[in-house]
Amino acid sequence: MNIILTTIGTLQNPKESAYLTTINLAKELQKQGHNIYIITERIPHQPTQIIIDNIPLYRPYHIPIIGKLLSHPLAIRKLQKETKINIDIIHSFSASPLFALNNFLCKLFAKKAKTIHTLKSYSRDKKGNKGNIFLKLVDKVTVPTKIHAAKLSLPQKKIEVVYSPANLQKFQPQDKKELKKKYNYSGKKVILYYGALWENKGVEILIKTISVLTQKKENQDFHFLFLPRYAKIQPQLQLIKELNIEKYTEFINDDVIIENYVNFADVVVLPYKNLLGTEGNPSCLLEALACKTAVVTTKLSELEELFSNCTLMAMPNDVISLAEKIETSLTKNNQEMIENGFQIVQSFDQRKIARDFIKIYEELITNNTLS
Repeated sequence: MNIILTTIGTLQNPKESAYLTTINLAKELQKQGHNIYIITERIPHQPTQIIIDNIPLYRPYHIPIIGKLLSHPLAIRKLQKETKINIDIIHSFSASPLFALNNFLCKLFAKKAKTIHTLKSYSRDKKGNKGNIFLKLVDKVTVPTKIHAAKLSLPQKKIEVVYSPANLQKFQPQDKKELKKKYNYSGKKVILYYGALWENKGVEILIKTISVLTQKKENQDFHFLFLPRYAKIQPQLQLIKELNIEKYTEFINDDVIIENYVNFADVVVLPYKNLLGTEGNPSCLLEALACKTAVVTTKLSELEELFSNCTLMAMPNDVISLAEKIETSLTKNNQEMIENGFQIVQSFDQRKIARDFIKIYEELITNNTLS
């Protein structure tokens, strides 16, 4: 099949989950014998066409007035002229349902293509979540959880739950004790947060929780390690200074071998206030489970649906609840929970998710042939 993957992001930052999941999915689809092309957003003063990991990636120029609305369709027209291919599938990814309209307009230049739109999360923009009507324009919609599916006013046959992928070849269990020794964290209980620092990620709540936990003498060996995806950390550092907890915290902005840090951590803490702009199956959570590292997160319905028996869940935006769950993760025997998580995360393997999408593609093409 000739498959186009489109996204409203620029896919510029290799640390971003959108970059990782899109590129990795493209590579898996390519490995399984399909021709893959990616169309994404323009980066000023950068080439409009590049190759990433052997995947052609088009970044079309924006056109005045019509802007994003037709930039992707026109990129498809250009791609077809250059490659002389007939496109079978146009698969778009976004948090906002509005982007499904862009996918539909791509058929102006690929009339026989079948369209599929994946809602990776809920949009941070309230207006973005009001575009559900545009989902009716595409042939199939996928979401990461049943709860998300229930919130969409679509016929059951039009929507499917397909999990967000995890790179289980990269994130695997390692010798935690040896890694901790290698990185000079022996004798410390390492509590790790990694990812973006958006307000809804709950990092401020976690920092306030550090102040509560470290007031206890028995918690003096706690070490809170932050690996932020973006370098703008001044508000967090200021709060840490105000709370006088500098000696318990560490921010690392350098590029690191992230799977090693996830492995030697005693617990990964993801204190989400909500999942706006965050995948329904958060990649950090999946990666920690894959490394057999304990996870503390928050009691959100989408997370409860899949991870209630393999993570400890605090109440969102609740310092005392989060502190209790972190202490529990470090003082109780959580091996059964950790093993449950390792088994559950196998269903999120990017190779399996690629096969799930291929099945949907084939069904769409078959149904079109029979109709």
